[in-house]
Amino acid sequence: MLLDMTRTMITLTGSLDMICLRGTGIVPKDSPKTPSWVPSWTTFWSGNMTALESRFSEWHTISDYNPILPWPNTDILKVWGFRLGTVSGMSSAMRPHGEKHESLSPNLSRSHWISSTSTLHQKDPRLDSAAPEQMSFHDQIWQTLTMSLVSDKFDSAIVRSCFSALWTPEERGAVRNLALIEWIDSNAWFKIGEFTLREWSQLRTPGINKASGEDWMGKSFVDKSIRTDTSNIGQRAENCHTAEQMDAFIDVLEEVLGSGMRLALLESAALPQDPPSRFPYLVLVHPDVQVGDMIQYLRGCSIPVALRSERDNKGANSWGQRFRVIGGAYRVETEDLKVFESLREDGRDSWHRDRPRGPFVLDLI
Repeated sequence: MLLDMTRTMITLTGSLDMICLRGTGIVPKDSPKTPSWVPSWTTFWSGNMTALESRFSEWHTISDYNPILPWPNTDILKVWGFRLGTVSGMSSAMRPHGEKHESLSPNLSRSHWISSTSTLHQKDPRLDSAAPEQMSFHDQIWQTLTMSLVSDKFDSAIVRSCFSALWTPEERGAVRNLALIEWIDSNAWFKIGEFTLREWSQLRTPGINKASGEDWMGKSFVDKSIRTDTSNIGQRAENCHTAEQMDAFIDVLEEVLGSGMRLALLESAALPQDPPSRFPYLVLVHPDVQVGDMIQYLRGCSIPVALRSERDNKGANSWGQRFRVIGGAYRVETEDLKVFESLREDGRDSWHRDRPRGPFVLDLI
């Protein structure tokens, strides 16, 4: 019944979005076996959902075409997919969704490395001379971790300041949620490209106009309501947030990470004509996602989807392009997302073109 209802709803709305509604609860063992593309309605309706799922009405869209390709087996959903990349690493999940984690730095006591965070740039000159593309990626990190929910509330420099302060004694003490404190500690050494997460938080650029108080993007970050010493503003944009702004930033982190979502790195499926990127792809994923899962854009789905290839007992892929749906993913709007959106809005013919990342016909089982 659920299978037929889901297939009918997808056809009527022209949208695959509902297959991303997985919830975060454990499916009862006595529940009937259903395809992975059928939403976990019981878990979802009980309120156990990720921060991304809870905003379904905000990102859900409908279209005037049927995203399901014709196929006689109704247990299989045959769709077009465009590959973004494969999960190569992930942060831990915040409790209760993940197990308790120890600090990733076995050689330093917690109090020592927290106290030394603000002086990291003295030990590593790279942190003091970030290029614009590095700062852009730095912003992608906090935008991903917060699902960009703070971008409409504060200027980017304020959020950068809050992000930088997370691993310092002054503002770490403002975090009252023990599970979030544990997440901050255990993921300080999470490696993202050339830096750890803590190092990325301390990145700064020398290209600040002292006279105008503008950052490298040309946006003013001097706010009259911010309690800060502007005499040092040309050197770094730190401590330019209020206690209320820090609390708001922490609240968003608690909402997003507390729902179980994890920061994931992708081995991207770059197009041949694309220049090699020095930065990994970043996405926020469902807590059930594992290393090796694939992130795909599906025609008819508004957000990226995490899929797991069906494998036999020997670990070999015995089903070709058959996948199980693990959950939806969040990605900051970037060029690849814009390309996909243009494809999603085009007719079917656009999806038959020969592209290295797709499209491919996928069987969701």
